[in-house]
Amino acid sequence: MRSRTLFVVAVGLFAALARASAGEEENPAKRLVALEAEIRRLLAEVEALRAELPRDAASVGAEIGAEYELRMGEPIPEPVLARATAAVVERTRVAVKQAVTAAVAETRKTPLVNVLPSPLVILQVRGGAGGGNPNWVDMVGRTSIYVDERSRRELPWNPVVGIDEDARAFALGGSLPQGKAFVITKVTWRGIAAGDSNGHGEFVVRIGTRTLASARDDVAVREGTWEGRIVIRAGEEATVQCEVANSSHVEARFEGALVDAATAGASDD
Repeated sequence: MRSRTLFVVAVGLFAALARASAGEEENPAKRLVALEAEIRRLLAEVEALRAELPRDAASVGAEIGAEYELRMGEPIPEPVLARATAAVVERTRVAVKQAVTAAVAETRKTPLVNVLPSPLVILQVRGGAGGGNPNWVDMVGRTSIYVDERSRRELPWNPVVGIDEDARAFALGGSLPQGKAFVITKVTWRGIAAGDSNGHGEFVVRIGTRTLASARDDVAVREGTWEGRIVIRAGEEATVQCEVANSSHVEARFEGALVDAATAGASDD
């Protein structure tokens, strides 16, 4: 029965995530690639099955009717059959939607698999009303739990942020190569911190404890360039961030040089 198959697909999505979390493969990059391939396969199967739901409803009804007659010795009343069939189909839709939502949520929180190929990181994040909760993204692509989507393409610049917009982020970056450090010498940024009826607007560009740019409750587009010297070593990638709150948008380009970690020296004060 197709409804049961849909439940199997939903279970399969969760199983794929569980296998990745349990670390069945030793290489994290290979594990993530395999997970994403499995999710794509299962989502394609979900869509194919979803397209067959009208016929599936008929098979659900047939099974319910047959089981009822077997137990009661008479045909099931049509209104009862219609309600029972609709309930099963709706529960199936909800289960599939929940499974897909969980799969998407897990994938967008997973770090980028690539090693930083060049001394350039681009971060973008925008979102509508969010209760003032922080929507951030870092240079390896991790996001806060409040970000709804990590885009695979750069977000078009638009200073108008709708109050109902989902929080979205983009990251061009990655982990530092072994034995290398990222010496950031220039950060070019642009943002707007409009806010809305839900709370204050804000954007922040930061590296570690240093705030390089920020604005709060400002409907004007602000932009600028920071220059200096900050050394990012392996394990410190998460300190390079952009963040917004409530109907705000920010983007920043972090530029510099990839150097040997042993000779990178210290950051400027």
